[in-house]
Amino acid sequence: MDSQATSEWLSRISSDWGSTVASLVETGTILIMAEDALGDELTTKLENELPFSPIVAAFLKRIALHPILKDPSYFHQLPSNYNWLFYLSTIEADELSARIESGQISPDYTLDPGERPPTPNEHI
Repeated sequence: MDSQATSEWLSRISSDWGSTVASLVETGTILIMAEDALGDELTTKLENELPFSPIVAAFLKRIALHPILKDPSYFHQLPSNYNWLFYLSTIEADELSARIESGQISPDYTLDPGERPPTPNEHI
């Protein structure tokens, strides 16, 4: 893959990186597309040039693949923190949808005492 293509992907990923659910999902989607286009070259670039770590990149990709988290109709009901969204990505779609609809999950969502988020290696 040529250097210009790599630079274009890096620019696109970096510009979409943000703090809204929509921007986090979009960044994850672009990471998946870039990985398909660039393969191993992207991994090297992630470690050196993107505004987040490879672990955050893995979180964002997982978020972007979850059927509920990537659905724009839910964005206003979700926390805009990639750590919480990653945790929510470990919950089955039907259960997560029910928890959102019941108000258990909201933009102010945090873990209950005793809950612990999974580590990236547990669910990626």
